Amino acid sequence: MNKMNKKGIGLYFPVMFLWAMFMSLVVIASIFIMSKSFQSSHLDVQEAETDTFAFALLYMPGGLSYYDSSIHRSYPGIIPENYFIDNDIGDNINIGDNINDRYNMQRAVSYGDWNFIAANITLERQLPYTTEIVGSIIYNEEWYNRLERRARWNVPGFGGANKYIKEYKVNIRKDTGAFVPGILRIEIVSSVT
Repeated sequence: MNKMNKKGIGLYFPVMFLWAMFMSLVVIASIFIMSKSFQSSHLDVQEAETDTFAFALLYMPGGLSYYDSSIHRSYPGIIPENYFIDNDIGDNINIGDNINDRYNMQRAVSYGDWNFIAANITLERQLPYTTEIVGSIIYNEEWYNRLERRARWNVPGFGGANKYIKEYKVNIRKDTGAFVPGILRIEIVSSVT
């Protein structure tokens, strides 16, 4: 009986070693499979970037909203008509939270040397049965002309562009101080990243 126990002990360790190696391989393979399945190869943030850009235009101090310099307050949803009639505000829209140091929009909404977002901002006055265009501003005009063609031709993949159209109901403030209902249409084009 003692002989059989000794033979069993001699066979026990190699079998357990093989079992441990097999389980180690299973654990390593499961970690590898799980890491590959949860790894994202492409993260699309274009729509979030365009929403952020549109909200910066509407809600940040110094954007398109009416700014009362006497009390240092901007009024989101109230757009001065003269911004669109003069049409010289395109690259000088100020966005920044410090009123004393008003930022140029190109710096505040900046993507470095790679300008891959541009917009055509149109203000329309609502009349009883129709709308009338007050004026339009092009932000980052050079890149808008480049990217708008790509978006219109629907160029796919990297090097292409997508167009997002956002409309907001706003009040237009005339020079007299009267308010007229209107629609602010922002056509944002951005390159596919």
